[in-house]
Amino acid sequence: MTIKLALIVPFLILCILNVFYEKNGKRKGVVFTKPLLMPLLGVFYSLNTAHINYYILLALTFGFLGDVFLLKNNRNSLVLAGIVSFLIGHVFYIFIFALSSYMLKPIPIWFLLFLLPYIGIAYLMFKKLLSTMESMKFPAIIYMCVLCTMSFMSLSRIWAVSLLSFMLTFLGSLSFLISDSILAFDMFSARKGNNGAVIMATYTFAQLLIVIGLLV
Repeated sequence: MTIKLALIVPFLILCILNVFYEKNGKRKGVVFTKPLLMPLLGVFYSLNTAHINYYILLALTFGFLGDVFLLKNNRNSLVLAGIVSFLIGHVFYIFIFALSSYMLKPIPIWFLLFLLPYIGIAYLMFKKLLSTMESMKFPAIIYMCVLCTMSFMSLSRIWAVSLLSFMLTFLGSLSFLISDSILAFDMFSARKGNNGAVIMATYTFAQLLIVIGLLV
């Protein structure tokens, strides 16, 4: 289908503003722009599809909730709420990808070898961070497993959809891995970073690629 890309302009402008505010430490600008990102992307999706897939809107809704909860990431209760929200969003993406992939049918055993890089990424992440996660260890482990599953499921669409749709959603899932990995190091590493601009750029890019990939 033809994507009305002009409709994404407000979203892109807001993304640029949000990344600018994050990079320059302008807290009020971040608080204003961040909660609007996923609703705008939801509007873009709704205006570009003849048949709304409400699971996509639910994934974006929980992304919005995660954004809001993590606006104050200095409280464990809100961090946990943010992790749970993003986790639920990823579960919806897993379900969406599964419906359009061959994972619901017998697959070659060799395809499971593609799980190994995800296992390696998760292992390296937790080897670096487990000692500083404290009470967040278990939620973080569950979250990383779901995130890797989401990316693997996007990879499984390679036989079932167009090359463009596959590439967009798979690259989106990889961008999610990058964003969430940087976020984890920012939040839990003993050496705190300030990578909010990079996190938001890769996160919004991930969501945008996945949504467009599911539209084409």
